[in-house]
Amino acid sequence: MPARENRPAAGDTAKQMVLGTVLGSAHLLAQSGKEPQNCGKMVTSPGGTTAEAIQTFEKEDSPKTIYKAVKSRLRKIPRIGPGPNPSRPESASDG
Repeated sequence: MPARENRPAAGDTAKQMVLGTVLGSAHLLAQSGKEPQNCGKMVTSPGGTTAEAIQTFEKEDSPKTIYKAVKSRLRKIPRIGPGPNPSRPESASDG
């Protein structure tokens, strides 16, 4: 079953939720200088929505899957180059 069918919100609302979460997390991580797990603790209320998401993430072994995906991409970089550079609009390939 596609992930989109399992989302609690539809269409633009779901997209905005995901973008807000990812962008906010990246911004906090970049600005804080802290480790990711410490940033998560900064914004997680016991029993709250973030705590629920983290619990599901860990239960589904998502960290292992993400680690494997990043590791496989890193292995490929020396063969094809680093991929697009967001500051160079002419860079079109994803690597």
